[in-house]
Amino acid sequence: MTRRPLLLVVMVLTFSGLLFGQRNRHRNSAPTITSPSTGTFIEGIANAFSVVAKGNPVPTITITAGLPLQSGMTFTGTTLTATSPVGPDTIAIQFTASNGVFPNAVQNFTLNVVSPPPPGLLWQPSSQSPIRWEWLLSSPPAASSLLSNIEVYDVDGFDSSAALVSAMHAHNIHAICYIDAGTWENWRSDAGSFPASVLGATNGWPGEKWLDIRRVSVLAPIMTARFEMCKNKGFDAVEPDNIDGYTNSTGFPLKASDQITYNEWIATTVHGLGMSVALKNDGDQIATLLRFFDFDINEQCVQYSECAMLKPFVNAGKAVFETEYNGNQVSTTTTSACRQLTTLNFNGIETDLNLDETALQCR
Repeated sequence: MTRRPLLLVVMVLTFSGLLFGQRNRHRNSAPTITSPSTGTFIEGIANAFSVVAKGNPVPTITITAGLPLQSGMTFTGTTLTATSPVGPDTIAIQFTASNGVFPNAVQNFTLNVVSPPPPGLLWQPSSQSPIRWEWLLSSPPAASSLLSNIEVYDVDGFDSSAALVSAMHAHNIHAICYIDAGTWENWRSDAGSFPASVLGATNGWPGEKWLDIRRVSVLAPIMTARFEMCKNKGFDAVEPDNIDGYTNSTGFPLKASDQITYNEWIATTVHGLGMSVALKNDGDQIATLLRFFDFDINEQCVQYSECAMLKPFVNAGKAVFETEYNGNQVSTTTTSACRQLTTLNFNGIETDLNLDETALQCR
């Protein structure tokens, strides 16, 4: 008998707490705009990006300064679209997000319309002669430790400095900028720019999730900002990683056509910024994508018996950079895998899974 009032009190407090928590969960919040404040379109090439805003209720986005837009540019809902932007031009646009909760969010956005580089100015690594290369992603090499027999370094775009790229050029070394274009990485400085709606399943690496590449207009301003970072540091080319999501369990119903659309957008955007671009893995789509990409970077084609699908690059005069892994250590002697890569006219290396050691050059 004496326990019943106590039980009733606990039940009332618990129920009240649930109601209070429910009210807190739906508490209104003022809008914030989380997408980048700058963007780049390439002259004459259709492009789009989405303005991303958070808040409760869901904010409405409007243009409050910068109208009228260029002919052929439209803004609908949250997406700015251009069918054939005219440039070079710098367009100032003010976006305002409102949802009835004070204050509104205001972003002064700058859209740069840039001219594509003249043909022939991009670095085009050829399949006609051997190219020795290093792939160091765990940490960039020191400028003082660059190897004299290496012609290409592939390094992390965020972690590598403009000074390092300049030192590479001083040693007649081409620099490739590694950027993850297909997964979200929680440690990157721009990780907060990705809305939760484009984050899918983990790809097996700590802190990474697949991206919904169907949402090109959402990803475009974020990825373009990354490519511009590569350009501003002086890189010659971009390696966009994880651009074969449609063959993986991403958490999204991605189709082969979605991947083609996204990968073509990547190649066109990088070219427009004056850099060449690698097709990373995605061997099943080479027949369609070969004309858009300047060279190939592939992993473990010997291990998985996939080297034959890379031959169209070599036949087109475009270099193939290929790596085989030897666990957490680097081979000290040339292996049968190396000999096979050399026979195929690939620029093969054998290295460790962490990509932090000097590789064994196959030729």
